[in-house]
Amino acid sequence: MLFCKQDKIYFSLDRCCQCGVCLASCPVGAISRTWDDDGLFCIHVDAERCVKCQKCVQNCPATTLPSIILKEEDWSAISQVYIGHALDEVVRYRASSGGIARTLIRNALVKGFCQLAYTMTDADSYPWAMGGYISQESCNAQVSNSKYLPVPVCENLRQLSPGNLLVVGTPCQLLAMEAFYRSTKVRLIKICILCKQQKTFNFSRFMAKRLGVTDYKSVPIQYRGDGWPGKIAIGTKKMCWEEAAALPYSKRLWSVPGCFFCTHPLGSNADLTLADPWKIMNTKQSGMTMILIRTEAGEKLLDLSCKEIALQSIDSDRAKLSVDWQGIQAKQKRTKYYLSKSLGGGTRLKFKVGDFQRASYEWLLLSLKLPELALKVLNRMPYWG
Repeated sequence: MLFCKQDKIYFSLDRCCQCGVCLASCPVGAISRTWDDDGLFCIHVDAERCVKCQKCVQNCPATTLPSIILKEEDWSAISQVYIGHALDEVVRYRASSGGIARTLIRNALVKGFCQLAYTMTDADSYPWAMGGYISQESCNAQVSNSKYLPVPVCENLRQLSPGNLLVVGTPCQLLAMEAFYRSTKVRLIKICILCKQQKTFNFSRFMAKRLGVTDYKSVPIQYRGDGWPGKIAIGTKKMCWEEAAALPYSKRLWSVPGCFFCTHPLGSNADLTLADPWKIMNTKQSGMTMILIRTEAGEKLLDLSCKEIALQSIDSDRAKLSVDWQGIQAKQKRTKYYLSKSLGGGTRLKFKVGDFQRASYEWLLLSLKLPELALKVLNRMPYWG
């Protein structure tokens, strides 16, 4: 998070979403980044080059995230909910969760709905992905699978001529893109990838430890892909994603700091949201995507791909169960705690215990190699965070 104090720009890692929009926002190149050992990037502002325009501060989504308050009626803004998948089985298999995103991007470009798309694409070096523009001519370029580590997706944004731009990202990334293009004539068509928590590189370290891989820094890591629910692969070693993610995600271990302040993982500013259909889908099936439609632009995106995807309408109760709607609403209390706002003594104590519990788990799991049975026991223990 960037903020201005006494006419100087400061960076706070404690609130940073790791989106990278500040790097694209600076008109004089006064902002740079370095990676720390956790795989988080830290922002550095060259005070001598800085012209105090504060574009980096204005575009930073970390200031906006905690102010977005979800209510039950927000769900009514979702006009349609579907479960679907790409008819191309190769695309479907590679994507783990149905291949809908790749199909929507390609058809939006090929059929002229958007001149360009901006999304995460594969890269040859750490963090093995980056943000990039895709045109009709390059729409078959490899769109990256999800990466469960910080990727500064927005750092390669640039100013464009007027027209439709399809943007794909997590809620904080979409907020950053909206801010970046706010004063331009670029019209954004927004696809949100549901995101409840992004992970630091320590999650990957933990997985490497479980798989017995010691040179994990020198080999690419595959997160998801290869059918549903996908695998994590480090070098030649693989593990089912559902088994790999159970403990770190249920206990919110190694989360990016800014994720604790995000209260709208569904991306309420998006035209449509794509999500994994956890809890409502048989894990033995091939990949599927849950699609939440909000706007006419979202309906148009889906309609452009109607001949290349299979869709089935589902009721809102199943969708709420899958995204854990109650948990999303409850997270707003935790956000108040992290913002040091007033909460009852019992609630505050509960979250303090959760913080201690989470820190203890993180230390224990990286310091010792516990047997799989012990990990399953830890996963079943109550979590107060």
